[in-house]
Amino acid sequence: MKTLWKVGANPTPVERSQMPSEKELEQMLVANLRMLSPDWMLIGNQISTGTGFIDVLAVARDGTVVVVELKRDKASRDVVSQTLDYVSWISGLQAETIGDIFSAKQQGELGTKFSEYFGTDLDDEMLNAQQQAVIVASQPDSTTERIVKYLVTMGVPINLNTFEVFIDGSQRYLSPNWVVDLAVTQGNVTSVDVKGPWNGHHYGSFGHGEDDRNWDDARKYGFFSAGGGAWYSRSLSLLQTDDIVWVQSPSHGYIGVGRVLSPYQPFEEFVVQYNGKECLLSELALQGSYVREGSADDDMREFMVGIEWLHTVPLDEAIRQVGFFGNQNSVCRPRVAKWSHTVNTLKIRWKINVER
Repeated sequence: MKTLWKVGANPTPVERSQMPSEKELEQMLVANLRMLSPDWMLIGNQISTGTGFIDVLAVARDGTVVVVELKRDKASRDVVSQTLDYVSWISGLQAETIGDIFSAKQQGELGTKFSEYFGTDLDDEMLNAQQQAVIVASQPDSTTERIVKYLVTMGVPINLNTFEVFIDGSQRYLSPNWVVDLAVTQGNVTSVDVKGPWNGHHYGSFGHGEDDRNWDDARKYGFFSAGGGAWYSRSLSLLQTDDIVWVQSPSHGYIGVGRVLSPYQPFEEFVVQYNGKECLLSELALQGSYVREGSADDDMREFMVGIEWLHTVPLDEAIRQVGFFGNQNSVCRPRVAKWSHTVNTLKIRWKINVER
C-alpha cells in the first residue's frame, strides 16, 4: 500500500479517500484514458452486449481491443467471469462492427482517429484480432488477485488495477496499481491461434532503421533494444538473464538468436564489454542514434538488453517464410503452434542447437 506525502518543512501524509462512484470513474476514463494507459484509445462506453454493458471499450496501438470493467467496491471473483464473458462477445465481432461502434459513440471514423492518436495507420486485419481484459476496482481482493494471476500464468491477457485514492482538502488523487506488470499482460496478447504451452523461447522485434536503431550496432556490441514509448520498451522487462530470444526485423525477417546477459537499462546507462573492458555504449562508435526525448508519463528513451549472440545474419540474409510467427510487441512469450514451428525451422536453417 502506497503512502503519499505532502512536501514541506514538516512533511505530512496525504489522507486516504474512497474511490469515486463507478459513473464518475467512467466519466474520467472517457475524458482521459491515459489514466490507465497511453497506448489505449477510447472506442466508447456503456456498450451493450445484449446481456449486459461493457463499461469502457478501447483499442491498443496494435489493434487489440481492450474490455474494461469497473467496480467501485472490491472486485469479487464473479467480476472475472463477467469480464471474460464480455471479451468472448467482443471476440466474435468483425472489424467493421468495431468501427461502427466507434462511429456511433464518437461520431467519427475509427481509422482516421487512430492515425491521429497513435501517429500510425490502423491495420484493418489486426483490428479485434486479439482482445485484452482489464478489471478496475477500489480495493484489492485476495481471491480475485489469485484468479487473475493464475490466468496470466496460463497466457490469458487479463489484468487487475486497484486505484489508490488520496484527498487533500477538496482535491482527490488517483494512483493506479496494477496487480500484474503491464508488460506481461501485453506479452500474452500474441495471436488469434489456439494457444498451448510456451516453449521457453522469447520472440523479439528489432526495428532497424526506425528512429535510427541499427542492427549492425546490435551485432557488434551485443545488445537488443526498443524505445519510442512505454508500449515498445516495457516488454523488455520480460527478458531475464539466461533467457533465449529469437529476433526478427519486421521489414526483413529473422536475423538472430541470443542469450540474455543483463536486464534492460536506458541507453545512457548501458554498459557493454568491448575489447576486453567495460564501456558505456554511448561512448562507442555507433552507426545508429539512440538518444530519445523522454517525459514523466511516457518515457520515449531507448532501452537496451545485453545479449550474447549465438547466431546472427546481416539484414540481407534474413529469413522470411510464410507461416512464421510475427508480432508487433518488442518482446513476447508466444504460446502458439507457429512459434514452435518458427524456432524449429530456424534451428535447421541456421544449423544450430539452442536450448533454454
